[in-house]
Amino acid sequence: MIEMIEKQRLLFVIRGLVIFYIVSLFFWGVTAFPLETEIKIGSKILGISPEVSPEAYSGLRGWICKR
Repeated sequence: MIEMIEKQRLLFVIRGLVIFYIVSLFFWGVTAFPLETEIKIGSKILGISPEVSPEAYSGLRGWICKR
C-alpha cells in the first residue's frame, strides 16, 4: 500500500516537472527574438534616451540603443 502511494507521488512530481519544462520551453521560444516593444521597454528601464547617439553608450545599453 505504501509503495503504491510513493509511486503515485513520484509520478505526480515527474508529471509536474515535465509540464513545468514544457511551459518553460514555450516561454523561452517566445522571448528568443527581441521584439520592438521589448526593446523600447528595456531602453526605458535602462534610461536610454532616443535623442542620444548609440556611441555614447557602452555594453548592454549601447547594444539596445543600436536596435
